[in-house]
Amino acid sequence: MFRCQICERVAPAGTKAERITVARRSKTYAVRSRPVARRRGRRGSSARKIIDKGGEGHEIVQEVIACEDCAADYKAKQAAIRAEREVAPEVVDEETIVEEAAAGLAAGGDTAAI
Repeated sequence: MFRCQICERVAPAGTKAERITVARRSKTYAVRSRPVARRRGRRGSSARKIIDKGGEGHEIVQEVIACEDCAADYKAKQAAIRAEREVAPEVVDEETIVEEAAAGLAAGGDTAAI
């Protein structure tokens, strides 16, 4: 059992909780000055040196636990935003879609503010 952080209802026992990302931020990772040793494979195998070149990515800023109904509504709003923009999902800025869907979910009728 858990309490949905969107509709604030207690979910019945055995209901699967879904995590919804409501805020993300862009992040640039710096290049490491020297290789990092990582073990791979079976015991006794030597550690391989892996060079971390850094790069760009996204970090989760805020995440909520939602019931199946609220998660389905959120995913439907994300799909509607993508369809409205008429752009392939690979091209759309995911951070903007997450923020707009979260704002729409929070502004929707009987749901509580996130």
